[in-house]
Amino acid sequence: MNEQLPGLGPRGQHALDQLRTMIIESELAPNERLVEHQLAAQLGMSRTPIREAIRTLHSEGFIIITPAVGAIVAPINPQDAEELYLVRGILESFAAAEAADKRSDEEANAIMSVLAQAGQLLDFPEQQQSLNRQFHQLVRVAANNSLVNRILGNLEPYGDRLRRYTQSSRLNREAALHQHEVVGDAIKRRDREAASDAMYEHMLSGWERLQAELDTENVASPGRKNRLVDQ
Repeated sequence: MNEQLPGLGPRGQHALDQLRTMIIESELAPNERLVEHQLAAQLGMSRTPIREAIRTLHSEGFIIITPAVGAIVAPINPQDAEELYLVRGILESFAAAEAADKRSDEEANAIMSVLAQAGQLLDFPEQQQSLNRQFHQLVRVAANNSLVNRILGNLEPYGDRLRRYTQSSRLNREAALHQHEVVGDAIKRRDREAASDAMYEHMLSGWERLQAELDTENVASPGRKNRLVDQ
């Protein structure tokens, strides 16, 4: 989602990128009200690009706008989150299977290198977040399917936002890393079925970890009031 969107000027795109990152990284928390002049001062720009960015983030489902309150950061919708994990599970498991078939030695080595780095940085959540994303990106690249890569790339910001919760504890990070290692090993061995099964199990267990975290944090909304992507 880093491509410049139609109708957005350079400043609007910059505001969009900044605000989306702040939401994903919980600098702007779920249910937090967005005040244009405060955000403009914080980001060092006028209110016009902020307003453009808020409209776009509303269309993406990151922000809710109501007449009474204005713009607020959308809370996590559990049903939307479950659907995201299920769809990603299908696509990511396909990508892992394709990667096992198609990967080069260099691509397999890159995957294993990221996993080794992640094993050394379990106590650093921010680095784990980045390495987690890199792992999935490398698997998609090795799969060499441009459509799957594009679809999963578009879903990535939503996954990144949820991963802030699933990776919040060291225990969760250890579990995710172990599952990545199983996937990586299967890709390295060119075991298509094992890679697919391990990736699908990883995605389902990610949803289970998110459910546990949502039970303990006030970041979720019931029902289907806010969609991840407007329909």
